Amino acid sequence: MELWRYYRILRRRKWLIVLGMAVCIGTVWTHVRLTKQAYIGRVKVMERQQAQMGVPIYGGGYGYDPNLQIHLMDLGVIATSHKVLQSAARTLQLLNITTDPEELLRTVKVEPVPESQVLKIDVISTDADQAEIAADVVASEFQGVYHDIMEAPTTKSREFIERRLPVASKRLSQVREALRRFKEQNNIVHLGQQSQIALSTSADYHNKLADAEVEAGQTSVYLDAISGQLAQVKQMPKFRQTNVQEARNPFYDNLVSELQRAELEKDGLKAREVLPDHPSWIAVEKRIAEMQAKLRGKEMTPMAEAGSGKGLQPLRDVFSESFYRAKANNVVAQARRDALQQVIAKVDPVLATLPAKEMKLAKLMVDEESAERTYRLLSEKLDEARIKENQAKTSSAITIIEPANYFPVNQKKLLKIALALLLSPMLSAAVVFLLNYLDNSVKTPVEAEELLGLPVFSVVPTAKSHSLVRHKNPAALAEIYQILSANLWSNLDVKEGACLLIASAEPNTGRSITASNLAVTLAGDGARVILVDTDLRQPVQHSIFGVENKYGLSNVLGGGALIEEVLRPTKFDGLLLMTAGPVPENPVRLLRSQQMKTFVEQITAVADFVIFDSPAGIAFADAGVLASWVKNVIIVHAAGRVSRGAEAEFQNRLDQSGANVIGAVLNMVHPDDSHGYFHYRRAYQDVLPPTTRRRELLGAGNRKAIATGVDNSGPGQSS
Repeated sequence: MELWRYYRILRRRKWLIVLGMAVCIGTVWTHVRLTKQAYIGRVKVMERQQAQMGVPIYGGGYGYDPNLQIHLMDLGVIATSHKVLQSAARTLQLLNITTDPEELLRTVKVEPVPESQVLKIDVISTDADQAEIAADVVASEFQGVYHDIMEAPTTKSREFIERRLPVASKRLSQVREALRRFKEQNNIVHLGQQSQIALSTSADYHNKLADAEVEAGQTSVYLDAISGQLAQVKQMPKFRQTNVQEARNPFYDNLVSELQRAELEKDGLKAREVLPDHPSWIAVEKRIAEMQAKLRGKEMTPMAEAGSGKGLQPLRDVFSESFYRAKANNVVAQARRDALQQVIAKVDPVLATLPAKEMKLAKLMVDEESAERTYRLLSEKLDEARIKENQAKTSSAITIIEPANYFPVNQKKLLKIALALLLSPMLSAAVVFLLNYLDNSVKTPVEAEELLGLPVFSVVPTAKSHSLVRHKNPAALAEIYQILSANLWSNLDVKEGACLLIASAEPNTGRSITASNLAVTLAGDGARVILVDTDLRQPVQHSIFGVENKYGLSNVLGGGALIEEVLRPTKFDGLLLMTAGPVPENPVRLLRSQQMKTFVEQITAVADFVIFDSPAGIAFADAGVLASWVKNVIIVHAAGRVSRGAEAEFQNRLDQSGANVIGAVLNMVHPDDSHGYFHYRRAYQDVLPPTTRRRELLGAGNRKAIATGVDNSGPGQSS
């Protein structure tokens, strides 16, 4: 499509472009004016770690990921986790935050500060104090959750041992007291050699069982803590892209080499003075253009991805490994405990073979040693747990390095308005082109000829006034109807008589104005013309010419008047008018009568052209009946309408009535689509008299006014 066609499409709907720009700019302006000033509450935190790489920072032996950025991203995921935000929302509610805390926390954003180990936590709110408080609360809850994740296993181990230690101490006291009383009551202090051997064996296994039970309990508690942490980190994305590598793109390099060879070949042809129209020169030029186009393509880059991998997120990997290690340790501890219980079940019966007093003493001594062993072990484990817990607290923790503060958000008002000014015309133009693409209405003579299957005799543009009878019209409009008149004069051989019916399938197409303007133009060409208003539904010709409709065609057909009595002279030489007369109850009956046939024969004999007006052919049978008498038909079609099949149906009716459809008039055409009108104004405007030129400009300035009612078809006209 040529550029001038794009320009015409845009100019035709310039009102839509202006409206679209006004809506877009107005919307952005309103948004900018009504949007409240937002504030960012910001807290900066950092993870305190041991300086030495490889020293565990995750409690319980979790490994440190040396990739700092990925590690900071993991911390950011924890800071925005559901647990942190829910706890922060509850805290904000207790602080009587006026806005919805959950809505406020949807604006939380955690990002690492570039080239550092610092995280910044931002919360956006329209209230500066609320933004500052919310950022502080989120940072505090983040500290708590981080503490739970990193220190929970050692803390729970310590709590487990602290609960077991008093029980072990109490049992040791009870066993020692029982042993003392037994020795005093039975006056037994030492055992025999056989009893000592059995006692030593049993005590050794009982001590080992005590160690195994403590280990099994501790590993069970540790496993539960790791399971809870693993459930929290599973909220993070499971996989991340890793090990992305790039290498030279061989296809790009080969293409560059081929381009260089082609350019050398072109230089050789130039050296041999080969002309540009030579086939060899054209072939080389084509190859160079194709290779340059490929090199400019988005997919053709010098570097290409050579390989990449997908791995688990670090925290998932770390906690999963720790979980399975803890589970394995727990299984081993429980298996060791179960095995020792089975061995003791075989060793203890040996004590039953000893004398009764020695057997009792041996059991009490075994119980005492086992209880003492358990107590010492728990004491040692408690010291170890406390040391690990203190190490976890000192080795890694979230530290607030910059307290919460707030600052206003740059809302970029000028940028938004500038973008609206820049993009709104583009958006409006895109809408215009889309509407033009979706518009399947008839707009041009070519489209009308394809729809109607008839030659278009004249193209009538829209204007402020259409009637050559009632208004002082621009000269261009008169010339357009002159074209219609000339086509009728040149097609006299295809006409069947002097009568001509102006008809249309649909209403509101401008039939009545077309009929009156054609009659005026033919009379101006020197013909004897009679205009008959045969629209007995809603007649308008009397309104166009400014006369009464007391008598007319209906009186003639009813036998109440003669033709010469109802014919009226007009201000145009050679033009007589016959109005419709009183509207009958059954117009079709009158039009189908023998009197109508006689009327057509009589009036044809006294004129060169007899123009008949008619109602809409798709709504009434009148036009088909008139066509059977008049024969010659010109169809008027209004531009800008989508074809719904009414035209084809109406033409079938005309064919059945034996009508001679000789052509069509395309009415209400946009001035840009009326080539004659466009070029007349462009090339012949200066040859008009000054007053005519002024009226011409006024008419051209109102191209969008589609005349309806009286200006198009008269008052109340449905034409």
